[in-house]
Amino acid sequence: MRVREIGAAGTAAVWLVDKAGGVQRRAHLSPRISASARERLWSLFARVFLPDGFPHSVRPEYATYQLYDTLQALCSYLRGILTTTAILEASGVGNETASPLAAAVAWVLRDGFGMLGSLIFAFCVGSRFDGGVKEWRLFADLINDVGLSLDMVAPLLPHRVLLLTSCGAMCKTMCGVAAGATRASITAHFALRDNLADVSTKEGAQETAVSLVGLLVGLALARAVHLSHARARLLFALLTAVHVLANYRGVRSLCLCSLNAQRAALLVDAVANGAPADRAAIARRERVLRWPVASRVLLGVRLGDAFRGPLAGLALAAAAEACAGERHVLWAEGGRVRALLRDGCEQADMLRAFVHARLLLRARTRWPPVASAADVRERCTEVAAARAEMCALLPRLLDSVREHGWSALRLHLGEGAHRYSWEA
Repeated sequence: MRVREIGAAGTAAVWLVDKAGGVQRRAHLSPRISASARERLWSLFARVFLPDGFPHSVRPEYATYQLYDTLQALCSYLRGILTTTAILEASGVGNETASPLAAAVAWVLRDGFGMLGSLIFAFCVGSRFDGGVKEWRLFADLINDVGLSLDMVAPLLPHRVLLLTSCGAMCKTMCGVAAGATRASITAHFALRDNLADVSTKEGAQETAVSLVGLLVGLALARAVHLSHARARLLFALLTAVHVLANYRGVRSLCLCSLNAQRAALLVDAVANGAPADRAAIARRERVLRWPVASRVLLGVRLGDAFRGPLAGLALAAAAEACAGERHVLWAEGGRVRALLRDGCEQADMLRAFVHARLLLRARTRWPPVASAADVRERCTEVAAARAEMCALLPRLLDSVREHGWSALRLHLGEGAHRYSWEA
């Protein structure tokens, strides 16, 4: 018997086993997988920069995303060299009349504003990153571009240097918060074999290599644009354009398996319409250039936000009857559907509530405020009809979730913290 052994990096060997039980190892002589110098080099590269077991240990889009991520990181490093030069020039380096103490105070204030900005930003949006990983990952790099651009124009406005550099520092710290939060989610997504530490380590090695390359290239660029502000700004603009494009393409290549409000809505629509519901098809239909990240389905809202007006009590009682047997109560008004969630509501219950609300939105896009008991009954008839459709659609939806590798236990639907208990 002849057994071929293929290593993680593509190296191979052949084992010859005879019937008497003898085993003999021989090198494979096929040119395709022979241990050539090129293959040894690739083996070394893979061991340093790629997760063990690549490509089977990570998601299929890992290589594409990392390629674009490496390109954008290189652009950021090179622009950092240009902006550092601009900041030092704006601070008075090379100017005999400039005060070292004033430059030091300005630098400290700049860093202080950056830290303050990161704290405020983390407080305002810290709980929203999981529900919009792609959008916030792209936001992080775009706000970083804004910060670097402010640093780049600071020498042109000498009387506004502190203001511009402080705003630039705030933008860059916001980038650090958003990029750090979303990087954790993306790395966890790529870790297909519970190899999160290995994927993180190899990503760090890739970033270190990019920094070394950027250091060498940056020195050459610094000499090329020395004493030419126009050339430096032109180069900065070109690098920024490449940076934005690389980030957009990288984010678009991600096929996340978690369900946020947008992906869940696209999945419900795909199953209802009989369209492809795999992660790649849904990723192609996602919109990442949308701000703010908002949903027309609001789960876990306040009672007073869902039911308002003089007929609120009647509407609540009628909606609870229309949703009898569910762990949620829906009410539609304006262009949104709001859901009250019962105490103890779990992920599966939230998914039912979301599908129910999405099917209600598919039937109608806007609802005027109810003005009479007849309006309440008509609204509740629509809610009951959407519930019947949800009960019929949900088994097919769950089959599609299991078939295409969606994670029904990783829901990021932007639900609120309010829960209720009610009795008929």
